[in-house]
Amino acid sequence: MIDCHAHMACANFSENLKIKIEEAKNSGVKGVIVVPVDYSEFRRTIEICDQYPDFLCPALGLHPIQGSYSNPDETKPASRDHFNEAAEFIEQNIERIVCIGETGLDFTPKFIRNEKDKLNQIECFKCQIEIAKKYNLPLNIHSRSAAPQIFKLLDQFQYYNCLFHAYGNCILN
Repeated sequence: MIDCHAHMACANFSENLKIKIEEAKNSGVKGVIVVPVDYSEFRRTIEICDQYPDFLCPALGLHPIQGSYSNPDETKPASRDHFNEAAEFIEQNIERIVCIGETGLDFTPKFIRNEKDKLNQIECFKCQIEIAKKYNLPLNIHSRSAAPQIFKLLDQFQYYNCLFHAYGNCILN
């Protein structure tokens, strides 16, 4: 069993990372893809994966909601500016990562305040699709209340090398 999506670079794991890894191994997990939420977790993602190279695999990408998920008033939609800040680090580590992620769209009303918020997320997601396609890396996609838009973008880019970790609200014809 592989855990395809874990936020092990977040502060919650800083003190007990080794214990959590041992618990996962003891439960039959053979490996974990570590996905950051925002650029501030990129370096730590690479560092912890270097510490456990036979178990942790790094991903780099930007969650569609930037900021504390538990405090919607302090969040912002991911944007092209967020991606531009992170792009150089992604490119420098492209040979080390196993996918681009966590990326995607999250149009949950408590986070999206207006149409511009959606457009910002779409622009950031497009950038991440482009870099994934350029290097033939899978996308680790977060899709919440936005599946039709995600499928439209994947069709637009003709890129389907992806894994959906959060998925809902979609009817396919």
